[in-house]
Amino acid sequence: MNEQVDAISELLSVGFEKSQRGSNYLETLADVDTIVFDKTGTLTNGTFSVVAVHPEAGYTEQSLLEVAALAESFFDHPIAQSVRDAYQGEVDPKRVSDSANDAGHGVTATIDGKHVVVGNAKMLAAAGVEAPDCEVVGTSSTSSSMIWTRG
Repeated sequence: MNEQVDAISELLSVGFEKSQRGSNYLETLADVDTIVFDKTGTLTNGTFSVVAVHPEAGYTEQSLLEVAALAESFFDHPIAQSVRDAYQGEVDPKRVSDSANDAGHGVTATIDGKHVVVGNAKMLAAAGVEAPDCEVVGTSSTSSSMIWTRG
């Protein structure tokens, strides 16, 4: 059983062409009849996109995307890139200080003197913010990133 789990793990992470064990893994996988994945997002190809922007009073869609793009400007993970792509403007990293990445949850930064949290509902809750749920199919407050500013 452990050999089958190792086979699946390696094939998913590096692909068959790069696998060091090649045909041995295929033979092992021939006996597998069920694969269970334990979390949303485990099976992705790394292509993310912004599907909805819901600004609160005082922000436009574009200004909210700008804040998110600035907060994500020092990070190279696929979600950060999708936020910057959605903004489509120039990002001035000099406006950002104290940026930090909380892997799997989001980022924090100070932008133009304001504390910003860009992350999932768990991260926003830790900052004392109740996250609204997004009604767009395929999103939820637990898996989608949201933005909150204070200051």
